[in-house]
Amino acid sequence: MHRRKHPLGCSYKDSAFCFSHSQILLYLIVL
Repeated sequence: MHRRKHPLGCSYKDSAFCFSHSQILLYLIVL
C-alpha cells in the first residue's frame, strides 16, 4: 500500500476529508 502525501499535508487515505476541508478553507479565504 502506497502512502502518498497530499500537497496540503494529508494522507491519501483521507483525501476526501482533507479535500473538503481545503475547499472550505479556500472558500473562507476567497470570501
